[in-house]
Amino acid sequence: MANKMMRKILLFVSSVVIFCSCNVGKVVPVDYELAHNYFVINPRLPSTLKITSQSEFDHYFGLAAVMGKNGEPTPIDFTRQFVITKVLPESNRAVGLTPVNLNRSDGQLVLSYRVERGKQRQWVSQPFFIIIVDKKYQKYNVTEKME
Repeated sequence: MANKMMRKILLFVSSVVIFCSCNVGKVVPVDYELAHNYFVINPRLPSTLKITSQSEFDHYFGLAAVMGKNGEPTPIDFTRQFVITKVLPESNRAVGLTPVNLNRSDGQLVLSYRVERGKQRQWVSQPFFIIIVDKKYQKYNVTEKME
């Protein structure tokens, strides 16, 4: 009888360990939208930044509307969303900075991005991107990974 009870306990503990180990390190994709038609107005911002309010966003970025279809800046509703930005230092080289994916893993958001460096130019620009994320992920810490 004690042997039977011990087997049940061992089976239960094994099941709990297997269940918990399956959820540890689980990577879950997080949807986001890439924001367009903004420009950096404060070049001294951190390289990766989570922005949760309109006033904070306006401190770092300005509107860059252009003529034609899709010329308006992407709307951001900070009551339902927040943004994550990746900003590189100013450069006179052509630099492509592209988000690859955003994943949730172990209580963190992991932002993966790609950098492609091109030829030297006659002017300086500051490569950056802004992604818009659902506010339900706002409490997560953001880490980054260059691919």
